[in-house]
Amino acid sequence: MSTLNPAAASLPQTILETARGLVIRDGAANLTISRIASAAGVTKGGVLHHFRNKAALMDAMISADLDEIERAFRKRRDLLQTSTPRGHLEAYALSMMDLAGRNPNPWRSAAALMAVSPGAAATFRTWRREILPPDDHSGTRGALQLAQGVLEGIALSGRLDGVMHGASPLKVVSVLTALPQQ
Repeated sequence: MSTLNPAAASLPQTILETARGLVIRDGAANLTISRIASAAGVTKGGVLHHFRNKAALMDAMISADLDEIERAFRKRRDLLQTSTPRGHLEAYALSMMDLAGRNPNPWRSAAALMAVSPGAAATFRTWRREILPPDDHSGTRGALQLAQGVLEGIALSGRLDGVMHGASPLKVVSVLTALPQQ
């Protein structure tokens, strides 16, 4: 009977966090398995044991980044207890503020990965469509997509905290969209 080694169980997470840090610092184009291994204090084989190649590692990184962003969004949406399109956008903006204040790395990492990986960009576009509320044929979904894109552009540029400084996120939402208060 084998015992689970806690250090071994956390190694994939350590590798992902190390890779995220390297991507943010040096850019995704400069990411190599050797650099990740060296920075994480493991061998190349140790990295490749958990991620079969650089593309698989990048896929895992974008998935982890989007999971973190989505968790923040869903938590904020549940706190607001909203299902309206405007409430959705408010929750999205507030969740971005939450992440910008405590951990902007998922957005920065996602931006760097999407710049060099068509797969990461496609994953992001699919994820983005999936978190939008269902189309009610009123045109609000298109407005939400546009406003979401603006918010994401700000977040991906790493400027969300600066743009939001001194302004209520709800005020920013009001500026970004003409959706009526609901």
